[in-house]
Amino acid sequence: MALINCPECSKEVSDKAEVCPNCGFGVARYIVRQNKIEKIQEETEIEAYLYVKQKKKEEKEAAERKKREEENRKNSIYNEAVNKYTSASSLNVEKAEELFSTISGWKDSDTYLKQCNDRIGELRQQEKIQEKKRKRNLKIGIIFSLFLFIIVMIPVSINSYKSYQEKQRVIQARKEFISSIQGEYVYIREILGDAYPRKLKVSGENVTIGNTPGTIQEILGDTFYVEWTYIGGSTKKEKFKRIKAGEGYNLIHSDSFLEEDEEYIKQ
Repeated sequence: MALINCPECSKEVSDKAEVCPNCGFGVARYIVRQNKIEKIQEETEIEAYLYVKQKKKEEKEAAERKKREEENRKNSIYNEAVNKYTSASSLNVEKAEELFSTISGWKDSDTYLKQCNDRIGELRQQEKIQEKKRKRNLKIGIIFSLFLFIIVMIPVSINSYKSYQEKQRVIQARKEFISSIQGEYVYIREILGDAYPRKLKVSGENVTIGNTPGTIQEILGDTFYVEWTYIGGSTKKEKFKRIKAGEGYNLIHSDSFLEEDEEYIKQ
């Protein structure tokens, strides 16, 4: 048992008393209520302490995570910058210089940063030399390629020109041949004392005997072939020969249906 001051009259009273004997204040109920309040306050303080402790832990973890992320970012930039710095391109070293400047103070970035200018100058000098060599080799390559082209194409061009000339000669010879036999011809055949004339006409490359049309095909020397087209679409090729006759030519049909050759005389 302990003595406490009554909250109402401030006189001493036992903490086991139900009510204050002096003023009748409910001491027991007051003590129970106070105990509950103290317990709640204690629990609140514990929760507040745990909350603050957890909050500090989370803040510490967030700070450490941010620190790791920043370190990883700087390491990534540093590694990229070192790779570009060690390359043989002045443009890459210039990029490395930019990267090192963004992480100044990290590892030996400042040392690299100081060396970048010298390395850029050296590489640019080397690149100028390489560019001169490249241009010289390109010129040599072009000259060599042109030389090979000339060596290869001269014979080809000569052969092509000869082939062209030969084609033109053949075309011209064909034109001259066909021009020499233009006109109308007649073949007179006597049967039992009567004369049966067969007319042949050459117009351009077309040849007609009666109503049968034909076209001139191959020409071999003084010999040429005519392909006839008959009613129904069937065709037949027959041979003719040009023979000298005075100032012009007559034609001999060598594939005649008759036993002897037919000689067509120009009218």
